[in-house]
Amino acid sequence: MEAYRFARDFREIKRPWYSRGLGLLFVIAAFAGLAVAARACLFEPFRLASASMLPSIEPGDRLIVKKWGYGNYEAWGIHLARAPISSEVSRGDVLVFESPGNPSVTYAKRVVGLPGDTIAYFSKRLWINDQEVPRTRTGDYAQKDRAGGVPQYRERLGECEYSILVDAELTAFIPPAKPFPLMDHCTFTKEGMSCRVPEGHYFVLGDNRDHSDDSRTWGFVPGKNIVGKALLVLP
Repeated sequence: MEAYRFARDFREIKRPWYSRGLGLLFVIAAFAGLAVAARACLFEPFRLASASMLPSIEPGDRLIVKKWGYGNYEAWGIHLARAPISSEVSRGDVLVFESPGNPSVTYAKRVVGLPGDTIAYFSKRLWINDQEVPRTRTGDYAQKDRAGGVPQYRERLGECEYSILVDAELTAFIPPAKPFPLMDHCTFTKEGMSCRVPEGHYFVLGDNRDHSDDSRTWGFVPGKNIVGKALLVLP
């Protein structure tokens, strides 16, 4: 008898609202919404497929990207909002951005030119506002698919220091194959190019200088294309 009364009382206990029917659906939808919002507005992982950022970032590495403040809030193809950039973009930052020619393609490159800067790349040397960017040879970088090493340097932009590769076996400069937007801001020679970075745009380079598709090829990155800044690199 006692067991019967206990079982009867147990059946009368009501489940909380969040574990029943519409309440459960609401909880699931709320968690899904939070996940999308966090990925769209705060942090998002990206995987780099190319070798354009060697030796800093290996092909296949994952980047943890800070998105808040860069105005391009999107996740899994869902655009939540667009807003002006409020976070600072500095020379030396590694940015993830939508390709200017094809927004469905995402790149990761290093910012070397801010709006108003004059960027020159001649004979495989980088100049910013008529000042050559200092670099120091640090030996050779061994690549898996190459018998010999590639010359490696430490380059410095303000307080930011990083490694680059400069392939001595390749030509100094290959002009763009086709025109790009605001190309009239640039001049070209057989040794390189010089560009005045337009307002609201940035000039980016890959750290693997002779094996990178970047602003030397397809021009400036509009601020609205920036997805975020790489904070962490994970293998």
